[in-house]
Amino acid sequence: MNLIPSGVLIKGTAGVYLAERGTKRPIVDWPSFCHYKFKWNRVVTIGDAGLEAIPTGVPISREPPFRIHKPSVLLISGKRHRGVFLMKDDILYPFATQEAFLRLKYRFDEVVTVSDAIIAFLPKGHLIREDVLDVYGPLDERLYAAPGGGVYYADRGRLRPIADQETFRFYKWEPDRIIPLNARQWKKVQTGPAIRRTAP
Repeated sequence: MNLIPSGVLIKGTAGVYLAERGTKRPIVDWPSFCHYKFKWNRVVTIGDAGLEAIPTGVPISREPPFRIHKPSVLLISGKRHRGVFLMKDDILYPFATQEAFLRLKYRFDEVVTVSDAIIAFLPKGHLIREDVLDVYGPLDERLYAAPGGGVYYADRGRLRPIADQETFRFYKWEPDRIIPLNARQWKKVQTGPAIRRTAP
């Protein structure tokens, strides 16, 4: 089965979903779509038959409770709290520097502003420094280039090879978001099943 990668926005003839961990999570309305800084030009059209084959997960909404309705992977910042965090599975990982943020090809227009109470409440993980790929390996939902060639997408802790250029274009990925890995970093990765174009 060609599992749609987590973090990809998909739609059929009606409704937009976030593909996440083998499910499709319906985005309940346009304000929620905008709140989480999703981009319409990133939405991939999937055939209705393909959508129906994917189990439906918890809806994504800007309405509380935040921990239930948010995407699993998200960039956030507080209203008054300085700094940016990568949130994964309800743990906040603070970026140590702007250079570390940019090293992973993130963009500041992707950062979602949340209440400072949420940031104070959620547990904190390790600092994301510029050497994060050396210490912890690839982060999910990013594109990577292997030192020997080939482009991969990090999905649930594994790097999945992108089968071909057609697949890369189908999922609307951008070449300038690819993070190169060196040989030392590559030794830390686990690979998963290839990502192939899903027919509309």
